[in-house]
Amino acid sequence: MRRTKLTDAERIKTALARLDEVATVFERKWGVGRLVSLVDQPLAEAFERQLSKLNAALKVYTADAVLPHVEAMIKGWHALDAAADAAGAARVDTAAWEIVTPAGRKTAFVSDVRAYKALAREGWEIWSAAEVGNIIDSFDIEIGSACDTVHKVKQLWPDAELRFLPNDEVPTKTARSGL
Repeated sequence: MRRTKLTDAERIKTALARLDEVATVFERKWGVGRLVSLVDQPLAEAFERQLSKLNAALKVYTADAVLPHVEAMIKGWHALDAAADAAGAARVDTAAWEIVTPAGRKTAFVSDVRAYKALAREGWEIWSAAEVGNIIDSFDIEIGSACDTVHKVKQLWPDAELRFLPNDEVPTKTARSGL
C-alpha cells in the first residue's frame, strides 16, 4: 500500500533542504554571511527576526509550526538579494569557495586573489588556487608516505573525503596493537 501523507519530520526535512538550497545560491553570489550586511538596517533586522522565529519553530518541530517560517525565510533571502542588487553591491568572485572550518576559521579559496581582494572582509583569509597547490606539494614532500596513502585512497574511492579526527579519537599505536 502506498503512503500518501508525509510525516512532519519528512515535511520539515524537505522544507529545510529547499531553504538550504536557496541560502547556498545567495551565499555563492554574495559570500557566506555577507548579504545581510549589504542591505539597509530595517531589512537586515527583519531577516534576523524571521530567522529567530524559524529557530523557535524548530524547537516545537511540527510541520505547522516550521513550514510557514521556512517559506518566510526563502522570501527573506530573495528580498536581501533584490535589495543588494538594487544598491549595486559588489558580488563575490564566482570562482571563490568560501568555508568556515569546524574550528571557526573563515577561509576563501579563489582562482585570482587580486579580483577577490576588492571584496575582502575582516576576519576572512584568502587563499589562491596556486597557494593551495603549493601546500599540497609541500605536504607531499614533508609527509610522503601518508600522502601516498591519501592518493591511493582517492584513486580507489573517488568520493572519499579526508577528515581529521579530534585528538581524543585518534587511535594510538598502543590502542591499535592492544598493548
